[in-house]
Amino acid sequence: MKFGLTTLFIAVLLVATIAHDHPMVGLMSYPGSPSARTANSYIQGESAKFIESSGARNVVIPYDQEWITSEDVLKNLNGIFIQNSFNGEMSNDEILLINLQNAYDYTVEQNENGEVFPLWTSGVTGLQLLEVIQPSNGASDFAVPIDALDYAATLKVIEFKTPNDKVSVTSNIRDAFMKPLSTEEIVYFNQDRGITVESFNSNDFLSSTFEIVATSKDRQGVEFIAIMKNKAAPVVISFVLFEAVYNFFPETNVPHTSNAARTSVQFSKAFTDFCRVNDRTLGSVEAEYKNNLFNNKMTTVADREYQTFYF
Repeated sequence: MKFGLTTLFIAVLLVATIAHDHPMVGLMSYPGSPSARTANSYIQGESAKFIESSGARNVVIPYDQEWITSEDVLKNLNGIFIQNSFNGEMSNDEILLINLQNAYDYTVEQNENGEVFPLWTSGVTGLQLLEVIQPSNGASDFAVPIDALDYAATLKVIEFKTPNDKVSVTSNIRDAFMKPLSTEEIVYFNQDRGITVESFNSNDFLSSTFEIVATSKDRQGVEFIAIMKNKAAPVVISFVLFEAVYNFFPETNVPHTSNAARTSVQFSKAFTDFCRVNDRTLGSVEAEYKNNLFNNKMTTVADREYQTFYF
């Protein structure tokens, strides 16, 4: 009996000291401060909750951190998430643009080396990423005016899922979750510029490197790209703000129906499913807790916008 209890104690101790079976995601902060607070950068609570809703955890990647330091951190993480800016306003911070390029190059390189490592961008930062990664001689006018500020809409999923697809965003989402997307206004956008199907097809770099996953229509009936994916690596550009279902700012049109919540979780799972493929780990529970977003030195504000983390 004594031997049995000792064995059980050792087994419990081993389980308690290994890393949790969930992905650790590098969440890049965005420059500036959307409130009166003085801060170099911030992370919106909606982004953190979007990632956590499918069991993953957040590790802060300061947008202005030296990329060599970021790479040292990322080698133990399972993916990168780049959040939308506050109110859809885009920063021209040079360091941000450089590190968007670095994040993309790093992700592509890991996948070319045979390791599945995803990058997910949310909102207008997707436009910024596409602008910095296209060749210098490429057409730069793929983003055109659209009427989709503070806008809830339906989604038309056109992703073709074949056995040869290296990247599939929607293949593991059941039809029961997909059907409401086309009939209910449960996805949210906050942008006045976007990529139409026509501007996508007329840009050689975009059309050769990416595929359209889903489209939507703005208030004027203009069809624009809602989600796109890299053909060769799990790089997802989502203009849909799925994390916005956790944003309870009272003066917006953010949808909060049951189907909106379920949809958000399903697309969070689509991202973390890519993260779960690689076996990178921080190595211990202690290291995970130390690096977790909530254990960073920061200030927070909890008011009508829900929660924002300032650094």
